[in-house]
Amino acid sequence: MSIQLDEINCKDSSGEILSAKEKRIRKNNITHLRGLGQAQTLLDQLINEIKIFDCEKIIPLYKKAFEDRKNDVKWLRRGVIMLSSKNCKESEIYQKMLKVWVSREKSIDAKIIFWDSFEKQVDSNTMEELISLIESEKDLYKKAEYFLRIAHSIKYSNKPTARNYAYRALKAKPSYGEAYLLIAKLYGSSANSCGTDEFSKRMVYVAAANMARKAKEVDPSIAIIADKYIKSYMANAPSDLWRISNKTFEIKCWIGETVLIP
Repeated sequence: MSIQLDEINCKDSSGEILSAKEKRIRKNNITHLRGLGQAQTLLDQLINEIKIFDCEKIIPLYKKAFEDRKNDVKWLRRGVIMLSSKNCKESEIYQKMLKVWVSREKSIDAKIIFWDSFEKQVDSNTMEELISLIESEKDLYKKAEYFLRIAHSIKYSNKPTARNYAYRALKAKPSYGEAYLLIAKLYGSSANSCGTDEFSKRMVYVAAANMARKAKEVDPSIAIIADKYIKSYMANAPSDLWRISNKTFEIKCWIGETVLIP
């Protein structure tokens, strides 16, 4: 569905006239994606409320089973993902399982998770190899997902590079609203460090809101989430935006963008 929507949007952006059928398909896809977004929001809330399995309960289970299952690649993969999702990445068994899994499975998935967990131990050559593998991925949506995962991994430690990877994800998948939303969050979290006075700092929130609007524009399935960010960012924006005569404002520091006033 997103692939079809990307193709139609690309045709529209290039100036080609859309047929009545293509307009209808785009409208139906947008409606359906918005519905999926609402359902996913409810599902995420439900998952977050379930705390039956925490580190204290699942770590002993994996420790007990490790010796018998350490050659089972599928078991290792599932275990690594489970322990990671429960924030058990500091545990000895997680690190042991991850290293064994990566030694047996040479997939991009495994390499990204390993890099995420042991970033400081990964040399530049290994990282270049990983990026090269991602660039060679034929499935553009997988490529986009890989780049965004890397962006998320370094969003706290290196915001400019995280943004670069988010844009690489968008190059592969223009309708990847989550990539725009990540950039919005990177901007929003930089307000205090990207301005010299209160006004310029608050203008960073306008830049963040604009990115959230782009997320909503290209991916209707995350409209509900994007609207929440837009509302939050604009609540912190300068109250006198109307005073800016040329309707643009240059934000410096690592963001380096000229912001359009909404």
